[in-house]
Amino acid sequence: MRNTGADIVIIAVLVMVSLGGVFLYADQLEHHGMTVDSEGSAAYCLTCHDGSAAPKISVCSTTCAVAVHKTLINYPPAGRKKEFAPLEAVLRAGLKLENGMITCITCHDLKNMNKYHFAIDTTRFARKLCYVCHVEIH
Repeated sequence: MRNTGADIVIIAVLVMVSLGGVFLYADQLEHHGMTVDSEGSAAYCLTCHDGSAAPKISVCSTTCAVAVHKTLINYPPAGRKKEFAPLEAVLRAGLKLENGMITCITCHDLKNMNKYHFAIDTTRFARKLCYVCHVEIH
């Protein structure tokens, strides 16, 4: 029996999922001298950003290093839907969620070469990224 292209794709997907759900279509790119997956999970980012190979982001699993911001929580957070933009608007703006959760790649896109690799251009308005999701910022 010959393997068809569909069989190979199915096998590849099963292997990738068993290896931790690595994104199949994420770009590989150079990031601080390392080749990385541009859409890796928070755990993937922390393989370097735990201080061993890149600047430590000691609170990345609970807050953002640039501003106090929780990560690894569902979007919108439970019981706070009115405070946040609709999910469709967030996705249309180009932000990404990991299994419906806010994570590193929600705010950061390694393909963008601005200082913090923000997912959108914040040059003219520093909080532009914040207002993609937040209706108000207190």
